[in-house]
Amino acid sequence: MDNDENKNLGYDTIRKCLDGGQIGGQIGGQMPKTRIEILNQIMNNPSITRKELKSVVGIAESAIQKHIKILIKDGYIKREGKTQGSYFLISKDIKNRLSNN
Repeated sequence: MDNDENKNLGYDTIRKCLDGGQIGGQIGGQMPKTRIEILNQIMNNPSITRKELKSVVGIAESAIQKHIKILIKDGYIKREGKTQGSYFLISKDIKNRLSNN
């Protein structure tokens, strides 16, 4: 799935794919709405910064960083590079789940 295909995905598609159609919360393994929105934004713009995410999602950069750490730990995304040119990679499993949706 390339970046152009990512732009066609939205919050609802990702939510349905990851949570079986159930919104938010952490009960029963559901991904919180905020984390789904962060993942959506990263999929639409792999080079997005924490500052840009803060603007779009509307939460503190420190909270953005916590969500990103969890997304990385859980294998949804991977960070490539450590400079301003760094970007996120979406896991193949997530790409496959979304393309089958």
